Amino acid sequence: MRRLAVPFDGAPGAPLSLWLVSLGSLPAAATLAELSPAERARAERFRQDRDRRRYLASHAALRQLLAQHLGESAAGLRFDEGRHGKPRLVDHPDCHFNLSHSGELALIGIGSSAEIGVDIETLVPMPDAEALARLHYTVAEQESLGSLSAAARDEGFLRLWTRKEACLKALGTGLSLAPSTFDVGLAPGPVGVTIGGSAGRPGRLEVCDIPTGAAAVAAIAWLAA
Repeated sequence: MRRLAVPFDGAPGAPLSLWLVSLGSLPAAATLAELSPAERARAERFRQDRDRRRYLASHAALRQLLAQHLGESAAGLRFDEGRHGKPRLVDHPDCHFNLSHSGELALIGIGSSAEIGVDIETLVPMPDAEALARLHYTVAEQESLGSLSAAARDEGFLRLWTRKEACLKALGTGLSLAPSTFDVGLAPGPVGVTIGGSAGRPGRLEVCDIPTGAAAVAAIAWLAA
């Protein structure tokens, strides 16, 4: 695990921590034993060993980091889910956290005073970026993407996507709210984002890219006061 620098002033949760986690190997048996029976059962439902390993490694890391943040035992943490499946801690409603994973990397954010969402995507070629942008991005975002050089377009597409995912995860709606209904843009962050009105659940957020130092793009979003 590697702690990342918070890429902006005025953190949404005090303290806020961001962690990049490698999922390339299974944690030690003692660490895996800290997972709940439900987590272990879910891991067993994965057909591919690779996917099982990634799930176990990411969720074990989440427990360890939350335990460190709260000064409690990792095994004693109890989770449930919000309406759209966003995990939360039963005994610590004021501890806000989020987990995202892509390939062999996971991103974990932990804060204390505002709902947060994080997303990470490994950099891969996006041959269908234009078609996907028409489905999921606003007209302004499509124009911004089209203005980039061909070499920068794949990364630009994923930057927009991670920003949108982070916002939806901070709201707790997931993709029940269409990404095309709000604009995050490509301007340097933090960027103010308004979601809702007649389109869905109202929300005012800020979103910012997270430098990872890896072949991945990432973003964090939080509910604005």
